[in-house]
Order: sequence, then structure tokens, then C-alpha cells
Amino acid sequence: MDASGDQETADVVFDLQGEIMVAHKCIIKSNAKDIYVMCEGYNNESPMPITDVDKDIFNIMLTSLYGGEVFPEEWKKHSEAILKAANNYGFDTLKSEAEVWCAKSVEFTVDNVIGKFMEADGNDYTLIKAAAKKFIMEHGKEVVAWSKSLELLRESLPLMREVMAAAFDNNKKRKRA
Repeated sequence: MDASGDQETADVVFDLQGEIMVAHKCIIKSNAKDIYVMCEGYNNESPMPITDVDKDIFNIMLTSLYGGEVFPEEWKKHSEAILKAANNYGFDTLKSEAEVWCAKSVEFTVDNVIGKFMEADGNDYTLIKAAAKKFIMEHGKEVVAWSKSLELLRESLPLMREVMAAAFDNNKKRKRA
């Protein structure tokens, strides 16, 4: 199955481990500039291999590209995979939608919040980063006490400052209340 449904006029072919999906470069260019650049040199006779995205996720991406709906069941099941793939291939609108779903469902713990914070920062996931900061503000002492937090943050001094500021800012607010 392919999301575009128009194999006759398609001018780019994607090969997902043997499953073929087709699309139109003009649609890709206007909605997903990164993958458009990657498509250069590929056409109907020369498929572009996609090896890092599951075929169902890529089909969701193409469906979205063509204005189709991503259903709530798909979001609940695949939001994280959609977010990563949309980010990697420059599907900006889909990335934004996926981040909303991920920010609602992400589960932070003292031992995973710093890693998720750093991943969000590195991929420009602003909603997830804000949710992580909120968790850090609410659990600042526990996060700072967890020894691996500081080890992870040593990789990035600006991120360390941001996390510490969030943690200690919340501590000041609690003392005032």
C-alpha cells in the first residue's frame, strides 16, 4: 500500500526493505524539505532506500504529507516513532503534531528525565523539553541527588545550568509559599 495512491504520476519511489511506496516530489518539496533534498537523484527507476523507518510509520508520514488524517489510535501507538522519523526527514508539521502527542504521554522518572531533557534539547522538541523542566522543578532535589544526572549533564554546561536553574528556582518558590 502507498499513501499517495497514484503510481502513474508519482516521480519518486521509496524502497522500505522491499515494500515500495511512491510520492510526488512537488508535494514533498512543499511539505518536507529535508527528504526532498535527499530524493535528488532518485526517480521511478531508482528507488530511494529508507532503512531507518518502519514501513507503517513511513506510510503514516506520507499519508500526512498528502493531507490525510493520523488517527488517535495511531498517535497513541506510534507517536514517539513518528516524532523521530518526522524530525529526521524534515516533516515539520507532522513533527509538531507528534510532539504534542509525545508531550502528553511521556513518563518522566528521576533516572530518565535528564536523558529525555537532553534528547529534547538536541532535537528541538520544545514541548517535551518544557515538560521535562517542569518535572525537574517538581522533583529538583531527587534529580540532583541522582548521581548520574550530573554525569549526563557534564556533556553540556549550558544544559546543566538550565536544569540547575529550574531545580533551584522551584526550591525558592516553595520556600516563599
